[in-house]
Amino acid sequence: MCRDTSVVTAGSTQGNQAAERSCNRPPNRPPWAHPQPDFGPTGRQGPVSDGSLYPAISRLTGAGLLERRTEPGDHEITDFTRFFTVLAFLSRLHDEADQHAVLRRRLAFLEEPASFFYDGDRPLHAEEVPDPYRRGMLLTARATSRAERARLHEVPGEDTPEAGAARTGNAPPTLEEPAS
Repeated sequence: MCRDTSVVTAGSTQGNQAAERSCNRPPNRPPWAHPQPDFGPTGRQGPVSDGSLYPAISRLTGAGLLERRTEPGDHEITDFTRFFTVLAFLSRLHDEADQHAVLRRRLAFLEEPASFFYDGDRPLHAEEVPDPYRRGMLLTARATSRAERARLHEVPGEDTPEAGAARTGNAPPTLEEPAS
């Protein structure tokens, strides 16, 4: 047993308990401090009771702080990570037409001209960016976008273009094509 002799007094039960507590606490923490929950970069880390979620969601909805939707909002379509969460549960929609409508919304977003970097209103492309790390970002985004668009074109009712095929007609430019 670890003993902090500066805390323990002869025959003191409270002193012995305090000494044991001081040995179990992290350094630089006062003996009266309670253990703190582990907060990671995304908030509290640890199990959440499913039974606590529904009442909490109901209170937030009742207070007007949360809106219930039957379809994903724009941010769930445009944000890569959030869209992957939507995809994880998309098969839970029993109507295939609704599933395809969500995928078509994502495809429409991906086919809009976009870049991480702009020259005025014009999106910059990898070939125009001298910084190798920014160019790497654009090349990675280009490959990801190309692969995702090819997959989304496989949805029934969509035309399946050849991967990397040149844009024709009035279709908007994509990350790998300069805007005109």
